[in-house]
Amino acid sequence: MANELGQPASTSGLDLRGIIRHHTDKSLRWNGSAFVADNTIADAAWATGAINYDEVETQDATAHPYYVGDWPAGITDPGTYEIEVRAGTDPAGRLWGTATYVISGAATSITTEATIIQAPG
Repeated sequence: MANELGQPASTSGLDLRGIIRHHTDKSLRWNGSAFVADNTIADAAWATGAINYDEVETQDATAHPYYVGDWPAGITDPGTYEIEVRAGTDPAGRLWGTATYVISGAATSITTEATIIQAPG
């Protein structure tokens, strides 16, 4: 699957990354191959396993503040997952918003339950 995750924003040109939280234990996050505790990940590796969001462009290559990303193929368990969308690869990077995604039965049926976007500033 591709581009099934969307994130609106109020600014163009951002480097957005999404950290996926486990569906039953929100203290765990996806590292690219498994769900692990935050305290097992060094600051320099914070973006490991994060979703990279790409900005959508018009036919004329004009960017506008809507970003899309891919759901990791390794996460297939049904459940409700939260994604923290942050600017950049720093763990202290500004929280841009959160999105809740539901997988029901298989990773091919992802639906957005809610999206909360924080205003810049």
